[in-house]
Amino acid sequence: MYKSIFAVVVMLAALALTSGSKSADASPATPNFAVIVAKAKLANIDHEAMTNRTLFTPVQTGLYRLSIYLTVTKPDLSVFAGDLLPVVSWTDDAGTQISGGAGIFNLTSRAQPSESYGGPLGQSWPGQVMTFEAVGGSPVVFDLRDNDNPPEPDNARYSLYYVVEKLE
Repeated sequence: MYKSIFAVVVMLAALALTSGSKSADASPATPNFAVIVAKAKLANIDHEAMTNRTLFTPVQTGLYRLSIYLTVTKPDLSVFAGDLLPVVSWTDDAGTQISGGAGIFNLTSRAQPSESYGGPLGQSWPGQVMTFEAVGGSPVVFDLRDNDNPPEPDNARYSLYYVVEKLE
């Protein structure tokens, strides 16, 4: 009787050890996920705090995804229609790149909280997602540019939220 129990135990152990084996070209057991490399919640800040603001500096060249949201939290009622252009700039294999209007979003009047309007590509809104390649060691920068010439004083307040993920 002990010999039959021993034989069953040995067969089960052999089955358990061989059932988990994979061929050399099998895909990895752990899937790759995007990794958050930077994030911030900048609530109720002034225009100057968003001028040439470094979002992050990649350690290595790779593909990144930026999810970003901008809104006016306190309008400047003395400004009639001072439109602002949120811009992101980065460096990829081709050199310096700049989004704006066509690349990210074109929104907000300092006189109206959370007002959006159609930019060069039509619809725009305060939240956007963009994917880009960034060269390691070169900063990714956010800038809130004033389209007025000359720029009008800006006493409005803004909230900027963003998350940067490394995709590969």
